[in-house]
Amino acid sequence: MNRAVQVMHLSVVALLLVAAGGCTSPKSEAAVEARTRLAGMPVEDFLLCMGPPATKKKESGIDFLIYHSTTAITTRPTKTKISACTANVAIRNGKVAAINYVGDTGDRAGPYENCFEIVANCMGGQAPDPLYFLTAP
Repeated sequence: MNRAVQVMHLSVVALLLVAAGGCTSPKSEAAVEARTRLAGMPVEDFLLCMGPPATKKKESGIDFLIYHSTTAITTRPTKTKISACTANVAIRNGKVAAINYVGDTGDRAGPYENCFEIVANCMGGQAPDPLYFLTAP
């Protein structure tokens, strides 16, 4: 194979890797969107859609509501991967101030794929359709 063909092949492979790396799942995108959409929400409304937290704590005058999600993913007939995400929700002055995700938050499908289940009820219950832009009026 000559040098020009090798360079072309490497360029195509690099382009495909960059394109694939930029893709995230609708669940991951919705979990990220929840951070801004839910910020500023009164804690009473937040608790109505989220439900009670697993844990509550207070640090430096800020209340934290802590939620957990655990997902089992079968990768092969004999192998299952357990992924867990924790959402720490800061409450300040009776409103959601910030949501921070920690733990095994995602995988190749998106950085916050495993966190979506925590905020799903507040985000309409399901991730947006990844093909919405093709079917939107």
